Amino acid sequence: MSPTSSAWDRVYADLKARIETGALGSGSRIPSQTDLSQSYGVPRHVVRRAIERLKQDGLIGSWQGRGAYVPARKQVYRIDRRTRFGTNMRENGCDVRIEILVLRQRGRASAEVAKMLAVSQRETVLVSEILHVVDAVPTTIGRHYFDPKRFPDMLDLMSASASSPAAFKRLGIDHYTRSETTVNTRLPTPSEAVTLDIAPSQPVFELVGCNVDERGSPIEVTEAIVRGDRIRLLI
Repeated sequence: MSPTSSAWDRVYADLKARIETGALGSGSRIPSQTDLSQSYGVPRHVVRRAIERLKQDGLIGSWQGRGAYVPARKQVYRIDRRTRFGTNMRENGCDVRIEILVLRQRGRASAEVAKMLAVSQRETVLVSEILHVVDAVPTTIGRHYFDPKRFPDMLDLMSASASSPAAFKRLGIDHYTRSETTVNTRLPTPSEAVTLDIAPSQPVFELVGCNVDERGSPIEVTEAIVRGDRIRLLI
């Protein structure tokens, strides 16, 4: 075995052990090739060969321009008549933190949102945008649309709870269901990529759903931008 092959094999074995023991945990970034070259005291081409072997073995992945990472274990997100992302993730044993990104009014709803919410496109709708951070990783951007004629105080309630189920409960709506959900895949917008901490070239799921009350009247339209490397959909 040549000194070079011995060097890359040593780097490979050490990084593999760090991944398997959790020292480099699920979703972790791998140090840059420059940093690894310095820490192991080997040329960059040695590190590059070890990284390529780790990729071949499925132990790491990479994003163009963002470096290598340890693939995260995907969580199952069930799409059914009582779809609740945060609740679903907690039932999976995940730690879930919610951040409010935006509370605002829109001038007009999109054609799809207006139709699902049963309002005119000329009408103003209320919008709240939140981020679900699952196991310390930004995972889903959720946009929630409401009819201000029916729920004029919804943004105040969302500000207090960062949760539409909690807000609806305070309004006396304890039971509601999902009437429909459409699923698309697309590339994230530049701002979505930054918020979700992913490469602009990494596709996301776009889920648009309508929640209805016990009489079948729409109360909320949701749009979820979901990281496909973190979530597996179960429909």
